[in-house]
Amino acid sequence: MEAHSKPNGEGIKGFFKSNLFAALLIFLLTQAIVIGGSMASFFNRMNSLTEWKGQTDGNLHRMDIEGTVHSHYTDDQQSRDIATIDARLKRVEEDTRHIEVLESEHRRLTNDVEELKRGKK
Repeated sequence: MEAHSKPNGEGIKGFFKSNLFAALLIFLLTQAIVIGGSMASFFNRMNSLTEWKGQTDGNLHRMDIEGTVHSHYTDDQQSRDIATIDARLKRVEEDTRHIEVLESEHRRLTNDVEELKRGKK
C-alpha cells in the first residue's frame, strides 16, 4: 500500500499517476452514471404517472357527471323491466283482491250452511 500512495516519493503528483487513483476515478464515474441513470428513470416514471393520473382524473370526472355508456343502456333496460314488472304486479294485486272477496263470501256461506244444519234459519 505504501508503494501506491507514495510511488517513488513523488507525493500528490505521483498519486494522480497511480493505479489507485485510476481505480477510484473509474469507480466514481461508474457510480455517477448509475445514480444519474436512476434519477433519469425515476423522473421519467414520475412524468408518466402524472400524465396517467391526469387522463384518469378526466375520465373519472366525466363518468361522475355523465355516467358510463354501460350505465345508460342498463338504465334503459331496467326501466323497461320495471314497467313490465309493474304491469304484472297490478294484475296480481287485482287477482288477490278477488281472492279476498271469495274467501269472505266462502266464510259467509259456510256460516249460513252451519246455521241451516242447526235449524236456526
